[in-house]
Amino acid sequence: MEIKDNAKLNIGFFSDVFYPYVDGVVSVVNGLANYLDKIGKVYVFCPRPRDKKYKYNKHYEIINCKSIKIPILGMDYPRPKKDKAFLNKIANLDLDIIHIHSPFAMGAFGLELAKQKNIPIVATLHSQFKKDFKRFAKLNSIVKILMKKIMAIFNGADEVWTFNSGCKKTLYEYGFKGKCRLVSNATEMTPILNLEEKIKSVNEEYGLTNTEHIFIFVGRLYKAKNNGMTIKALSVLKQRGVTNFKFVIVGKGEDYRNLKKLVTKYELEKNVVFTGIIHDRIKLAALLERSDLFLFPSLYDMSSIVQIEAACYKTPVVFLKGANTASEITHEVNGFISNNNITDYVNTIKAAISDKEKLQKVGEQAHKDLYVTWSQLADKVYAEYLEIIKAKI
Repeated sequence: MEIKDNAKLNIGFFSDVFYPYVDGVVSVVNGLANYLDKIGKVYVFCPRPRDKKYKYNKHYEIINCKSIKIPILGMDYPRPKKDKAFLNKIANLDLDIIHIHSPFAMGAFGLELAKQKNIPIVATLHSQFKKDFKRFAKLNSIVKILMKKIMAIFNGADEVWTFNSGCKKTLYEYGFKGKCRLVSNATEMTPILNLEEKIKSVNEEYGLTNTEHIFIFVGRLYKAKNNGMTIKALSVLKQRGVTNFKFVIVGKGEDYRNLKKLVTKYELEKNVVFTGIIHDRIKLAALLERSDLFLFPSLYDMSSIVQIEAACYKTPVVFLKGANTASEITHEVNGFISNNNITDYVNTIKAAISDKEKLQKVGEQAHKDLYVTWSQLADKVYAEYLEIIKAKI
C-alpha cells in the first residue's frame, strides 16, 4: 500500500454512541467527521437508533449495526457481529485507518477488524472510565475486570490520543503501555461581531443588567459536574457583600432539581437563572460575550468543548486544581485555578472580578492559547493519520 501526501484517505470512526444520543464523544466524532470528510472519506460505524424515523442529515456516511436498548444507561448498545448486513457493508470497504472512540462493542470490533486487515488503528480516551465504573459497580473486583477489558482495547491500538497532559497521566495510570499523542478538542463556534442587539435581547430575557457581574455555566446538569459547589460558593460570595451578580446556567439534566433546591436553600433565586438548553448559537454567543467568568468546578471531565467556546469569546474559566481540564491552564494567565474547597473557590472568583484589566488580559490569552476550530484541527488530524499510516507500511 502506497500513501501519498495528497491521498484521499478512507477513515473509519467506530463509536458505541451516536445521534440522537448526545454527549462529548458524539460531539467530537461529528466535529471531526464534518471536516475530515471534506479532505478524505469518513465512515461512522455506530449503533442503529431505536427510532426508525430518526434522520441524521449528515454529509459523511453513517453505517449502523443492530443494537439493543440498555435502559439504565439510556442508550443503545451495538451488536455488530450479529448484523449480517452490517458485516457485508464493512467487508466491501477499503479503509486506510481506523479510529475508535469508545472501548466497548464497537471499539473491540474496530480493533479486531484492524488486526485482521493490518489497518493502522488509533483510539481516543474520552472519559474517566474508572470513575464511571465505580459509580455503577460497587465492588472493586468488578471495576478491575472492566478496566482490564477496556485497557486491552487501548493497548491494542497503534496510538492512543487524548486531550491534554492531565488526560495522558490518567491514561498511563490506567495501565497503558504504548504511544500517546495529545490532540486537543475544538469547536464549531466562531467569533460573531456586532452582538450588541443580541446582548440587549438576552439581558431583557434573563433580567441581566450592565452593573452586574455575570457568571455562566454551559453543559449537562450532571452531579459529577459539581455545580452544587458553585451554588454554595456564590452564597458565601453574597454573604461577603458581593451581591451584584447573576449566575446563568445553560443546559438541562438529572441534577436540575437538586440545583434548584440548593438555589432556594441559599436564597439565591434572584441571582441564579436557569435557561434550559439553548440551541440558538447566536444567543449562546451573546451570553458568553456578556459573561465575566465561566465557572467550571468539574473534576470529572477529561476535556470540554464549552471551555473552548468560552475562549472563543475571551471569557476566562475558573477551574479546580487537579482537574484534567485545567492541565493546560496557568493561573491568572489564560484562566483561573482554585483549590478544591469553597473558601479558595470564593476567593478566586472575587479576586478575578475585582481586577477588570487583569480579567480582560486573561480572557485574551485564553483565546490565543485555547481556541481552535474543527476545521483547523481536522487538517492537523489528517496529517497525523498520514504519518501513522506511513509508519505502518
